[in-house]
Amino acid sequence: MDTWDPAGGQDMSIEDILNQIKMSRDLDGITITGGEPFDQLEPVYWLCRSVSKELSVFVTTGYTTSELIRKDFFKIWSYIDILCTGPFEKDKVCSGEWRGSSNQQIYFLTELGNKQSTMPVIPKEIIVAPNGDSLQTGFTV
Repeated sequence: MDTWDPAGGQDMSIEDILNQIKMSRDLDGITITGGEPFDQLEPVYWLCRSVSKELSVFVTTGYTTSELIRKDFFKIWSYIDILCTGPFEKDKVCSGEWRGSSNQQIYFLTELGNKQSTMPVIPKEIIVAPNGDSLQTGFTV
C-alpha cells in the first residue's frame, strides 16, 4: 500500500533542489524520504553525491537491503551517512530510534553517520518550499 501518490508531487531538477539547499541557512544535513527515493536512483545519486562533502545525508527507503542490492544501489552507498531500510509498518511504530517502525533496519555507513548515531533523535523536520516558506513536521536530528 502506498501512502504517497507516485504520480503526485512536483517535478524539480537536481539543480533546483541544490539551489534551494544552498539558500537554506544553518542547514547541516538533508533527509531524503518517500514516496520511494530509489525509484529515482539516478537523480537521488546525483543529489547525494553533490551534497555529501558539505552536508549529512540520511535516506529512508521502503526497500529491504536485499532489494537494494538488486537495484544496483552500491554506487550511491558511499554518499549516504545514515540509511533506514524496509517498509514502514504502522502497527510497529517507534520513535527516537532513527526509524519509523521497529521492523526497519538502520545502517550508519560513514564516520559521520557513526558519530550521529549517538545523537538524540528529535521528532522535528523542516521543509523549505520553493518560495522560502518552511513547514515543520516528521523527525530528524
